[in-house]
Amino acid sequence: MNTNNIYSKDWCNQLFEGKTKSYGAYELRINAAKRTTYGMIIAYVLAASFVIGSMVYENLMSIVRLCRKNYSKPL
Repeated sequence: MNTNNIYSKDWCNQLFEGKTKSYGAYELRINAAKRTTYGMIIAYVLAASFVIGSMVYENLMSIVRLCRKNYSKPL
């Protein structure tokens, strides 16, 4: 089994040896790991924002319900 990292520059150079590197596939292959990392970071940040936002929303709504309950009592 070949243990080469398919994202390494040496492996990409072997793959594109004798082929044109100017049409974009070489650059996509070289930068794939970085793009994947950025994509995962963005996905985690969005998921965390959604979870935290929903928690904050629920806490605010419970405070609003409590205030409405306390102010709706007759004097």
